[in-house]
Amino acid sequence: MPVTSRWRRKRLELDVGTRNESIARLKTQRYETRKNDEFSAMGREIERYQNEISALEDQELELMEQADVTQSANRGRGKTNRCGEGFDRQTNRPIWKRNRSP
Repeated sequence: MPVTSRWRRKRLELDVGTRNESIARLKTQRYETRKNDEFSAMGREIERYQNEISALEDQELELMEQADVTQSANRGRGKTNRCGEGFDRQTNRPIWKRNRSP
């Protein structure tokens, strides 16, 4: 998985966590208020945060699916170093791509 994809997923996870904390805080404050309009305003705010969490989780799932597709496309390829040499993942033996003379 590319670094940018991991970073984006981590950022989305943090955003979801922040919104969950806000929801918990609003639920506590909601029952401490004495005014109906404040109570309903906090309820709308909670609902808005829940909708945002749903959208963020959808984005996170899309990133995970993209990572799976990329990973499966790269699964059969061996890793190579700067010299063009690599290792076969199944046998863990070196793959020499340049001509070697005996």
